[in-house]
Amino acid sequence: MKNKISVVACAIFFILLYSIALLPHEKIDELTNEDGFVENLSALFFFSASILFFFSYLKSTTGNNLLYVKTKKNIFFLLFFLLFLFIAGEEVSWGQRLFELETADFFKEKNLQSENNLHNLKIFNSVDENNTERSWYYIFTMSRLFRIFWFTLCLVLPIACALNNQVHRLCTTVNFPIFPLYFGHFLLLSYLLNKYLEKQLGMHLDIVEVEECYTAIIFFFISLKLVPESSKKLNQYSRSGNEFA
Repeated sequence: MKNKISVVACAIFFILLYSIALLPHEKIDELTNEDGFVENLSALFFFSASILFFFSYLKSTTGNNLLYVKTKKNIFFLLFFLLFLFIAGEEVSWGQRLFELETADFFKEKNLQSENNLHNLKIFNSVDENNTERSWYYIFTMSRLFRIFWFTLCLVLPIACALNNQVHRLCTTVNFPIFPLYFGHFLLLSYLLNKYLEKQLGMHLDIVEVEECYTAIIFFFISLKLVPESSKKLNQYSRSGNEFA
């Protein structure tokens, strides 16, 4: 029942967010620009996800068996908390515009938008300050690295656990949470639609913000689902391949 509710909620948010693409271009720009509705919504959901992952860490009653290191609580939840807190902070440049903070000298020189954040550093972007494409070395942008992260975590790993007992046993041994596969399906659908809108409608800068926001919403639902499952239930679900199919 809970899975059905999550699926319906993910579908509703998907429709609502991507319906932005049907609006006039001026309205799309207004919603997706810096500090606009979509970006602030992304930061809110990433921050909410981080808090819920921290709650899961506090509530976890089973730790990790990492070779020679054993923990009392599930350290992976703490790592997710730190990751999504970092992403939320990056989304709003760590409150720079909100608190009217001055850009540090380092970021004035190295950041494409002269903001106090890492994801807009020149080294993490496929274009330079003149919007010129860089060489293949720069294909590993922050957005691509994050896509690799969710693709591995939400698609590759659940499928591998369902098909390979050794992978499943390893995840169970180290107590690594395996996310329900339908979350990965929604993320993949969002990515594919984003690419279609980029190529067919030339909406690259606009629609990327929508994809990022939807990704934030998906991880919020993942973190929300894991809170009541962060104790003994997590091991039970980890041992059940059908739960994540």
